Formats: sequence, C-alpha cells, structure tokens
Amino acid sequence: MLRDLGTHSHCGPATTDPRGQVALAQVGAAGADSASVHFYQSEGAAAGDLTGTLRATSSEDIDPWFHWTSDGYRGLAENNQGPGVPRIVVETFDRSGRPTAVGNNFGIAAVPDGHGGSALLELTVAQAHPVQPGPVKLSRMDDRGQYGASTLLDDSAASMLLVNWGTGHVLVLATGSAETRGRWFDESCRPLTAWFPVAGNIDSRAAALRLLVDGTMALSDGTRWVATFRDADARTSPPPAWLTSRPGTRLATIRGGRGYALLPDGRGDAFDIVAADGTSCGSASVPKSTPAAGTARQPTRLDVGQDGTLLQMENATGDRLGFGIHCALRWWPAAVR
Repeated sequence: MLRDLGTHSHCGPATTDPRGQVALAQVGAAGADSASVHFYQSEGAAAGDLTGTLRATSSEDIDPWFHWTSDGYRGLAENNQGPGVPRIVVETFDRSGRPTAVGNNFGIAAVPDGHGGSALLELTVAQAHPVQPGPVKLSRMDDRGQYGASTLLDDSAASMLLVNWGTGHVLVLATGSAETRGRWFDESCRPLTAWFPVAGNIDSRAAALRLLVDGTMALSDGTRWVATFRDADARTSPPPAWLTSRPGTRLATIRGGRGYALLPDGRGDAFDIVAADGTSCGSASVPKSTPAAGTARQPTRLDVGQDGTLLQMENATGDRLGFGIHCALRWWPAAVR
C-alpha cells in the first residue's frame, strides 16, 4: 500500500493496532515535538484523523506517547483548555481519532499493558491556580480511559515504564540524573522492589525499553543496548550478544512471538531477523520504491505494527513537489506476522 502525505516537518513513525488498522504519526507540523495522526484501513482507505495534537516524547519508539487500546488509541495530547489545567494530558481516542476520555494530570508516558489498557506515569497537580506540580503517579487505565490502581512515587525523575504482558508487572525508570534508577511494581501498582541502579545518565527521549518474548526487558540508550531486566528482579544483567552485536537498532517482536526484527535506526530497506533465542535467521528487505518521474525517494524509517504489518516512511523530493519535506508511507499488511 502507498499513501502520499504532503509536506510535514518530519515523516513517521507509524504503527498498527492488532486488527491491522494503520496509524501514521507525523511530527513537527505544529511545533518541534507536536504530532498529528492519520488512520488508514489495512487495504489503504482513509479511516480518519486524530482530533487534536499529540506530544512526541520519544524519538525511538511511538508507544510511550501513542499506542493502541482494545477500543481505540491512547496518547499524550496537548490540552488547550486554558490556565489552571495540565498542558499535556493522557487522552483516549476511538478508532477514527475522536477523543473519548481525558486524564486529569500532566502526562509523562503511557504504554500498552498487552490486554487493551495502559500503564502510565503522570505528574500530579498539587495546586491549580497557579499550577503547582505534585509527585509523579503510576496508574493503570482501562480501554475506556477510566483510572484503576495507582500509587504516588518518591522519585520525581520517573519518566519511562514498560509492562510485562505476561505477569502485569511494571518496570519504572527514573532518568535524567547521573545514575538512572529502576523499580518494579505489581499489577496493582504496589512496589515489588526498592529502587536499584540501572546505568549512567539515560536520555528518556532517545532511549527505548522493549519486552522480549521470555518476559525479560531490554534497554537501549538510543545508540546501543545497555542492560536487560528479569521480571521483578532488582538488578540488571548485560544484554545478550545478539543485541549488543547490533547497536543502533530498534526491536520488534514478530511471527507470533517466535522471533524478532532488528530494525535500522534511520535510513535503510533491510533488517535482521533472529529467532526467540537470538539465533540469526538472516535478513530481509522491503522492495525498492518506484517514484514518479522527476522525483526521488529516500527511506527514513521502518516499523512493525501490532499485527505484523511492515511499514516504511520515505522522504520524497523533486521540483514538481514544491517546497518542504514530502512524506510517503508504504506498508505490507501482516508481512511478518
């Protein structure tokens, strides 16, 4: 499938929900970190546009600021309701992009829990007029945007999290200082461990946490894989060799949990495939694009959606296109399911 998307500041990333609906986030159209989202059916038909503007808080993964739920999507949205309210909130949308629920704190990150809901970090509002921040809160949220279990955290630097879809346990990372720290919480947001040291100074915007098929979590600092975390264990382990030998990659689970795609960080048509145990299965590549006469296309990003759809963003250039960066999205439904 191919969609030409016009001029934007930054092309991508893209994802799908488990049913194959494509969601394309285009970053920078209304500010450096702002994002708009457009939806397409798997076969290519337009399916709507997200109402409002999202805030892109990560350059590596889309999940911490926009992800699927069992009834639609959830993201960190810009809130322009006026003074005395959080500027960035966790907002829930239906599958055509219409808002259905709005969180009541300042959104930091929200990730899927694997069962249609989310785990999220929010900065609470201690005072509304003028706005005074309170502690960071870890919460669970269902697919309708209703809050569940929550707990206030004693580290204001908490900025990243990931859910083990098998156990429901949540790993929270506090970043932005000389020593990044981690802590595990159960499915009811009760602490399972104390805070423990993770790595040096990790930039949450460049970093990524990914869940491996055995329930281990892997941390990338944006250039290399730096640590892994066993479920509810208050310590880190070195990443496996199959990850450390592929720095500068992004990780996606494919083939129903039987393997991984190691996606290039930036330009490229090819990606490595490894089995769940890290054994190399070779590489694969997407077909070269065939741009219209007088234009050229440069691939900028590969992504894998929740249903195994392979998605590629390209920058299109040429005199006939006019000024600006022109984006083109290609996708192959369920190609690596």
